[in-house]
Amino acid sequence: MKINKTRIAYFITPHGFGHATRACAGIAELASRNANLEFEIFTTVPKWLFEESLIGISYRYNYLDCDLGLVQKSPFQEDIEATLMELRERIPFGKQNNTEVLKKLESLQIHGIVCDIAPMGIYFAEKLGVPSVLVENFTWDWIYSGYNKLAENADKVIKYLEDWFTRADLRIQTEPVCLPSKKGRQEIIQVKPVARRVYQSKEELFKKLEIPEDKKIVSISMGGIEGSKIPVSLLEKRSGCIFILPNTGNFEVEKFGNRIELGRKSRVYHPDLIAASDLVVGKMGYSTYSETYCLGIPFLHIKRDQFRESFIMETYASRNSYGSGITEKEFLEMKWLNGIQKWINMKVLPRENGVVKLAKAIEKLFQLS
Repeated sequence: MKINKTRIAYFITPHGFGHATRACAGIAELASRNANLEFEIFTTVPKWLFEESLIGISYRYNYLDCDLGLVQKSPFQEDIEATLMELRERIPFGKQNNTEVLKKLESLQIHGIVCDIAPMGIYFAEKLGVPSVLVENFTWDWIYSGYNKLAENADKVIKYLEDWFTRADLRIQTEPVCLPSKKGRQEIIQVKPVARRVYQSKEELFKKLEIPEDKKIVSISMGGIEGSKIPVSLLEKRSGCIFILPNTGNFEVEKFGNRIELGRKSRVYHPDLIAASDLVVGKMGYSTYSETYCLGIPFLHIKRDQFRESFIMETYASRNSYGSGITEKEFLEMKWLNGIQKWINMKVLPRENGVVKLAKAIEKLFQLS
């Protein structure tokens, strides 16, 4: 007997990987609680991220440019001029020919739409007449209003996006929340940081990478953004620990003394690597932060003072996490190496993952249980 599947669409911004990993965490939790769910993912986030995060889950990847975010010059620098030009081309949503996407959604009989800060999903939910969920710790109207050039030249765009974000039926704010929303026409709930689950034990990962059991692990992560120039020669002078650099190229595993580089073909799942680490050093992005928070791993985060979200996250981290902030200059000069021993030896405990509360709220709105 054929079982009718309930299809949920996810629209995910491609800006960094934090939004996609948060979406994956939600999808995995919903799937574990509801066996008859199928997911349609709309984004330009690389397909491999979903392949490694959603093993055994029924989903389909649909390549769709559904959100801009910020145009980046480098992992630490945004291109505001290019962002402004792109926004003018994309908004309002009706400027683009969305007929084919709408037809596809209709043919799939989508039950509801979840958006991780890609407001176009809310637009399509209204067109289809189905409920919508916004998952966020910030929205683009709030981010854009923090840049003088955007605030002065894209005021109508900012207000347009703000309106669409308030039109979601349910707004789930995941800590650290940049701007707590007030009760309005939409239901609002707040949850703890949301992170993907761990699949592999530390012992299994050590065996896979042939790492001696007595070694301490320091993972250096830039949140999946290419273009980082890490002076690896300085790492080689440090003894007593292994440095692991994930997502550094299109290969499997390469070893250089006390340094291991994991390519995209390594099949090492990032949350498993975080869980096996004694210390994580990297860009303050949602994915890496939420995983270190939930797993209780010390995190030395690189400050990004020009990005509005970072101040909120760094303040939250200083109050709720183990670790400290360093500047980009300090990171590249490797000055942080002199003080890592206290973090490596720290005994920590995992914390609550907000994904369960998030999934329950979506289930309630979509009437899944």
